[in-house]
Parts: sequence; C-alpha cells; structure tokens
Amino acid sequence: MKRRASSAVFAIALAASAVSGVAATAQPADSVAPADANLQGDQSVAANDYGRALDWYRYSGGRGNAAAEVEVGYFYQHGIGAPQDYAEALRWYRMAADKGDPLAENQLGYMFAHGLGVGPDCRLAARWFHLAAAQGSPAAKFNLAALAHNGRCSWGFLLEARGWLIDQETAQANPPSGPPLRPVLPPPPLPARP
Repeated sequence: MKRRASSAVFAIALAASAVSGVAATAQPADSVAPADANLQGDQSVAANDYGRALDWYRYSGGRGNAAAEVEVGYFYQHGIGAPQDYAEALRWYRMAADKGDPLAENQLGYMFAHGLGVGPDCRLAARWFHLAAAQGSPAAKFNLAALAHNGRCSWGFLLEARGWLIDQETAQANPPSGPPLRPVLPPPPLPARP
C-alpha cells in the first residue's frame, strides 16, 4: 500500500508540474524509493515507453535494487530503449549477481556461453549457471545441463548437471502412473565466485 501511495504522490507531482508549465525532468526525482521506481519502470514498459522505463530502472538499480539492475542489463543486452551494449549489460548483470540474484547469474552465464561482449568462456558460463542453479533457477539448471549435454565443456560438475537434463526428459516420457522418477541429485558444492 505504501508503495502505491508513493507512486501516486510522484504522479501527482508530475501532473502538477505539467499544469504549472514546468517540464517534467527525464530523470526520476531523488525522493522516489527504488521499489516505486521499479513500479514506474514496469508501467512505462506497459505503455511501450522503453526509454523512460530504462531511466526508471537505472534510477532504481543505481540505488542497489538487484531486480532493477537485471532489467537494465536486459535492456542493454537486447537494445531496448537504448543502443545494444553488451559491456553495459555485463556490468549491470554483474552488479545484481554480486548481490546473489539468480536471474543475473543465469544471464551472465548465457553471455559467457555465447560470447556476448566477451570471448566465449565455457568455464565462466558454467560457474554462473551453477550459482543460479544452486538457488533453484530452472533456466540455469537447463542451461548448465545443455552445456554439458552438447559437449561444449566437460568441466567437473557439468557431468552431474547432465543428470538434470536426463531427469527432465524422463519426467516428460513417463506419465505419473509410471515408475517413480529418481530424485534429482543435489548440486555439488558451489565454486568460488569468478
């Protein structure tokens, strides 16, 4: 409720400035909470105003909001609201990943696996995917298993990750009345953060 109230106050302030003839600034006001800035970013996306959404997410991410940092990274990675810039995407994803955000860790793994903004690095991709997978990210589990399954790398815990992909295939092939599925093995100990 507090979140919506702050957004409403900000919206009223913008409307008042427009009525008084004062142009609204392109950057969010310093008094807006990061969570409210995220909400404004989401509303800007819904209105197809991606440049404004990027401003809101940058504002929130610049104040330590990991979810906003991931959004900014995604916008730069895909050239939404700004020119495509893999180096900026990596920088914003890394800020969120350093806070333990599994989506950011998965995205970093993807960028290293595909050499976006960096040379392809199977080992770093696997490390980032593993960190996200250990937090329960289904996308990271799939990406890590696919890395192992496709033979792109054969590094340590990737062999165990292959089991995650095999379990997915087994679950799809066997209806619930079939034999019980073997449990997915817990992931090996986490590697050190790159």
